[in-house]
Amino acid sequence: MALLALAPACGFSSSPGGEGGPIDAGRMCYGTIVPICFPTSAVPTTVKTLVTSQIDTDLTGPGSACDQNNEQQLTYCVVAGAGLSLPSGMTLSARGSKPLVLVSTGAMELLGRIDVGSHQGGMPQLRGAGANPTAAGACSFEVPPVAATMGGGGAGASLGTQGGAGGDQGTPPAGGGHAGSNLDTPPKLLRGGCPGGDGSVISTAAPAAGGDGGGAIALVAVLQIRVSATINASGGGGHGGAAGAANGGGGGGSGGMIVFDSSQPLMLGAGVKLWANGGGGGQGSSTTIDGGAGGESGDPGTSALGARSPGAGGLGGDGSVGTMLGGKGVNGIADGGGGGGGGGGFIHAPGLTDPAAISPRSSDPR
Repeated sequence: MALLALAPACGFSSSPGGEGGPIDAGRMCYGTIVPICFPTSAVPTTVKTLVTSQIDTDLTGPGSACDQNNEQQLTYCVVAGAGLSLPSGMTLSARGSKPLVLVSTGAMELLGRIDVGSHQGGMPQLRGAGANPTAAGACSFEVPPVAATMGGGGAGASLGTQGGAGGDQGTPPAGGGHAGSNLDTPPKLLRGGCPGGDGSVISTAAPAAGGDGGGAIALVAVLQIRVSATINASGGGGHGGAAGAANGGGGGGSGGMIVFDSSQPLMLGAGVKLWANGGGGGQGSSTTIDGGAGGESGDPGTSALGARSPGAGGLGGDGSVGTMLGGKGVNGIADGGGGGGGGGGFIHAPGLTDPAAISPRSSDPR
């Protein structure tokens, strides 16, 4: 496959040391955007080939794929080798509270599929690595989100772009959640996306949960990264409102983060696709029909559809894609309001500009 060399640029915060640069006599650090440091005695020396598997980023005991000899082990799950490859046909997925970081002290070649996106269901095993961070203020930026009330739909979550508002319920319409503001620049630490707002209920039913945010992955190499892989860090769809009353649908989760960090220009193959799009909003319910669940984005150029089951309540808003923000949930009037679509995350892949291959666009300044 013909590969195109692209010059790197730094759109994230940097740290001293650089790829393969010693910080002091006892440590070696790799990466400038997501620096990973090892004691010199624990620097990886074996080339590693990744195969189809699901990594639990919280597992630290026997069977863990996460390296336990680096200084960032409490923050990230680091998979390290003296060279790293993911062959064509292999699928690597990651779930857990920590973001995933692949580190190569040599070159890296990625030809398969990587999935750190979240998938509709609301269970931890379907939530992307590092999604829904719980630190104070992690999902409440300059303008915090406003929760839905009175049967309104939950708002879509924001991160790199803004999520959509939830649909209202009733006459006059009211109660839809409002999305918080997004970040204009990437966060300093690798982190996953935010969960959509829950739908509001006017019955004894449980609220429709918002979709989970997308997960986070960094790919760090001393030498060149060759990538023809597909990497998904998109948010999950919101749940639908429960029948029995006019209950609101949940908002879609925001996209997460994908970061390439190497000292040499990226080599991007024709098959590369990177996306961190928002999830679709869930649908409000009617008195007799449950609202449908929001969809997920399947590639960089396709938005996650908001739920639109026949006979139920307000439709969910579509998730973000490209420069398009998360869509607003539809008002339910006599039924529950639809959840808003989730906003996009952040991707750092300098030089990749084809909207069919990357969404949202790369955060590098050029």
